[in-house]
Amino acid sequence: MKNPSRQALTSLLLTLALGGTVAACGNDDSDAGSGANASDTGPATASATPASAADVDQAFVRQMVPHHQMAVVMAESALQRADHTELKTLSTAIVRAQKKEIADLTEVGKDLGAKTDHSSMMGSDAQTLGLSMDEMGMSMDMNDLGGSGDFDREFIDQMTVHHRGAIAMAKAELSRGGDERLQTIAREIISAQEKEIAQMGAWRAAWFGTADVPDDAGDHMGHTQN
Repeated sequence: MKNPSRQALTSLLLTLALGGTVAACGNDDSDAGSGANASDTGPATASATPASAADVDQAFVRQMVPHHQMAVVMAESALQRADHTELKTLSTAIVRAQKKEIADLTEVGKDLGAKTDHSSMMGSDAQTLGLSMDEMGMSMDMNDLGGSGDFDREFIDQMTVHHRGAIAMAKAELSRGGDERLQTIAREIISAQEKEIAQMGAWRAAWFGTADVPDDAGDHMGHTQN
């Protein structure tokens, strides 16, 4: 299969994975009583009234669906661009598992009345989960992956950060949510993605000399890494 150009892949990643989050950069007073802004990647501040288990469930569904969609786009790009067969095998597994979880989350979301395409609630949902946008892995610069000269290492770094965000969200659901179906999905996310992070770390050490992901991996969208 012919590899896409750098410009085309970058456009694909930004459009498919992040296009729906642009609206989150503004406040939605009707949905976020706290006035949280989704572009704020600092620590989430405590709400005056603690979020209920039902609120946490809905926030988890709303944000885990686009989070998984980002991972699918990243993994599908790896199927075309990765040099190491191991990364392609991992990416195939990520696409399969996370598409299934997207379907499961969407189904539960319907039952809970949570609109999974409601990106304007990203800031308030982060606050409900007790996380910052960085901690959720939702403030990544996808240009780093689309334009990387060393795709395999960048993919490992970006996917590691992204997986950590999914795990943080899943732990928030387990500790503060209430829906048993979502709790099951959260446990599956933690189990699978912790193993994948460990595997990617081992590959990074073997292929690039260190398992440590740089602190600025997955830096803010629109920011240039040094």
